[in-house]
Amino acid sequence: MAGAFVSASVGVLNPLLTKLSALVEGEYKLLKSVKKDIIFLRNELSSISVLLEHLSTKEDKLDGPTKEWRNNMLELAYDIEDCIDLFIHKLSCGDANANFVQKIGSKIKKLWGKHQITECIQELKNRVMEEDQRRKRNQIDDFISEPSVVEIDPRLPALYEEVERLVGIDGPREKIIKWIMTKGKPLEQRKVVSIVVGMYPEDYVIDRQELIWRWIAEGFIIEAKGKTREQVGENYFNELINRSLIQPVYIEYDGRASCCRVHDIVLDLIISLSTGQNFVTIVHEQQHWSSFKKIRRTWFPSNGTDNRIVKEITNNCSHVRSLFFDSPKPEQIPQFKKCHALRVLVLDGCMSLESQHINSLTYLFQLKYLKLNVANVTEMPKDIGRLQQLETLIIHGGGHVNEINIPSSVCRLQKLERLIVDYPMRLPDEIGFLQALEMLSLFYNIEYSIKCLQELRRLTRLRYLRIRTPFGGDVARFERYKDAFYMTLDELGKNSLQSLHVHVTTKFSDTLMDSCCSSAPGLRELSISGVGISKLSEQMVSLSNLAYLVIFYNTRSNDQKYINLLGCIPKLLYLKVIFPQGGEDGLTVGCGGFPCLKELMFRHSRLHWLLFEPGAMPKLQRLSIELFAQKAASNLGFEQSFVHLSSLQHLIVVLDCSDATTRDVKALEDAIRNVASIQTRCLTLEILRRYEDEMVKEDEEEQLKGSTEGGGTEEHHIQ
Repeated sequence: MAGAFVSASVGVLNPLLTKLSALVEGEYKLLKSVKKDIIFLRNELSSISVLLEHLSTKEDKLDGPTKEWRNNMLELAYDIEDCIDLFIHKLSCGDANANFVQKIGSKIKKLWGKHQITECIQELKNRVMEEDQRRKRNQIDDFISEPSVVEIDPRLPALYEEVERLVGIDGPREKIIKWIMTKGKPLEQRKVVSIVVGMYPEDYVIDRQELIWRWIAEGFIIEAKGKTREQVGENYFNELINRSLIQPVYIEYDGRASCCRVHDIVLDLIISLSTGQNFVTIVHEQQHWSSFKKIRRTWFPSNGTDNRIVKEITNNCSHVRSLFFDSPKPEQIPQFKKCHALRVLVLDGCMSLESQHINSLTYLFQLKYLKLNVANVTEMPKDIGRLQQLETLIIHGGGHVNEINIPSSVCRLQKLERLIVDYPMRLPDEIGFLQALEMLSLFYNIEYSIKCLQELRRLTRLRYLRIRTPFGGDVARFERYKDAFYMTLDELGKNSLQSLHVHVTTKFSDTLMDSCCSSAPGLRELSISGVGISKLSEQMVSLSNLAYLVIFYNTRSNDQKYINLLGCIPKLLYLKVIFPQGGEDGLTVGCGGFPCLKELMFRHSRLHWLLFEPGAMPKLQRLSIELFAQKAASNLGFEQSFVHLSSLQHLIVVLDCSDATTRDVKALEDAIRNVASIQTRCLTLEILRRYEDEMVKEDEEEQLKGSTEGGGTEEHHIQ
């Protein structure tokens, strides 16, 4: 990990050095004097980068002058990169369809841009030379000669104890702080996580994927041989968990944490590091603009931040790289024309923003990550195609269902890898031009153009597709769309498609299942929800890579047959099956079934019993089932088969209490608790009740008891 993980200082310099090399070696026409100065900057900064990397491992040993020099170099690196980015943008921008006068005007602007770059580069060169002299005066290079001792990292079980248990034990707490502050190797991870994690409030739940995407957007992830940037980011994330710098939240079926949070002790230290080196600016009500340095990253919380503070910052945001707004007012949203350095922009909880408030987004030519949580935005900016560096676009509707129109210029975003929209979105017919797209989530209506659906098959790099399809209405039109979707699926399945999540509102799920099995044999995740399917394809066993499966099953027959079929999928790790109409009274999982399954969620209306034979589901760790309490209480004995689940760690039983007596429900709960108590391993048990208001009342129970006295009762025990 040490080789792959970059510190914040190296994370700033690496992309800058790459850009300087591109200017020197590329096809840009530079004046000789400018080219000479850029070569000087590249060589000098390469040497400084090595020194900064060494300094990042000796944080606790740095004196005041050294820290000041280090921080000055980071600020200087930011300024150089901003200058280079603006220069490259001015040289690159232009319209192929422009008329003669416009082209002449463009050439004049480029000449003026070259003049500006000459002055800017000369000024930056002088600043680098000044810092080099300070480096020599303070003998900062002496830190390199000091030997570096690699120690074994201690475990930190106390780090995530309850806060109140840490009060009054200053010794252990100080050791924890010392470990975080002085160890060399984790320092690099600490700095990377501080870039983004330090911007969130205490106990804020942070999405893993979005965190990794922001790391990518900021340039803190460098590609490793044989791995994508996201895969490298996953390694970073897991390493931070292993180092106890972040806490995992919501563990998924494959062992990954879908989210994380930061313990308050660690958060305080991260904020201290972040503000000390100007990585993150924490906004407080008592502050004034004059107290801020050049702001690189900041977050405006949803605590009613004073408009004056917001305005003071946003009016001087030419150096900001990451900007987060939580529930902003329309008047707090800045005009983004001056935000030339912005890479990450999040507008969250923007329930009052409208389309006109985001029109100036198109000036953010360095923007790589854009997340909008909006309710009243119905039109994305017409010139969104100008965001040529954009890699991630996320649009949430805040629970509203207003349709949003995406202009045709979006198809010019040749670097867009992720497009995620959770409410109706009318995409342009030219969607197939987004050749870099790897993840697409959309709500597709039958009223939209069929060409757009057909164009999806051109997305040869698409790995993840989530589509909600409210097909319906005209039968002939529906059939055309269905055929187009299947042809698209067939093409995507031949290329990179690994995850398919489809929600349908009309009955074509059965043929969809057949199509998935034949067209996309490499699927790793498959979810078909909505109306549900009436039969399972025998070809499902051929999905040899399938690890995640969610299906809605809507018939009242062949339940046992299909459970047996699902049990033969060789690499299945997660299974969620919903039988909304019920069917057979009970089901049996046979020996050898589901050999790799780790998590099972089983929802079966009116299920009386579920039996596990010895050897069934040998790796199952988490089981969630629903039982019809009235009948399950009469079939006690099946619960004893739970002991055959040799790896079970979590058991969740949901009881449908409708028409059941209090005595039935209690007897069933006691039987399940008894089985859990005799387990030799640690087992977490959770019993939930549904439809308690439909349980038989006590007086009704007495009447039922009286009417059956003398008549005898019959109990069925499953052996």
